[in-house]
Parts: sequence; structure tokens; C-alpha cells
Amino acid sequence: MLAGPRYLFALARDGYGPSLLGGVHPRFRTPAAAVVLQTAIALPLALSGTFVELAAVSVMARLATYVGTAAAVPVLRRKLEPQEIFSQIIQHKWLLSEQSGRDIGMAPAVQA
Repeated sequence: MLAGPRYLFALARDGYGPSLLGGVHPRFRTPAAAVVLQTAIALPLALSGTFVELAAVSVMARLATYVGTAAAVPVLRRKLEPQEIFSQIIQHKWLLSEQSGRDIGMAPAVQA
């Protein structure tokens, strides 16, 4: 439940998804629209199936995510210079670690 909305948020922020999912809640600084969408998808699935069916859906969703990420690597290598790739990786790690720290009340520790 925590990784899915962050993935949608990052895609939207980079321009690969609906811009609505790239917004953050003004008070809590969390990707509220992405969390609501993830919940709207996950809740009916969780209430409708058995554990085995849910595990299979989870495996397929993770596999689709991994395949999409792996397929993007050669494309991004052709489009971006090596230094640009490195700076974007660092920027996203910083964004995710700072945002995750805020979510659990550790912003000062993350920023230090």
C-alpha cells in the first residue's frame, strides 16, 4: 500500500501519468490522490477474492512494474547523458527519502 502510490506519484511528476496524481496534500505533504486511487483499486480486490487469488494478482502487478522498469532502462540510456541519469537518480532518492521521512515524522533526521 505504501509503494504503489509513490510509484504513481513519481510517474505523474515526471510527466508519464495524469498530473492529478503528481499533487501532494497541502497539510500532510503526501500524494493524496495517488493514495486514494490505489485504495480504490485495492479495496475491492481485497474484499472480493481469496488469499491465493490476491497473491496471484499481487505477483502479476509486481511483475508488470518490474518489466516496465527494465524496458525503460535502454530507452533512458539512449535519451539521457550518463551525468544526467546519475543526477536524476540522486534527485529521486533524495525526494523519496525526504518525503518518506516526513510521512513518519522524521523530517529533521532525514534532512540532517
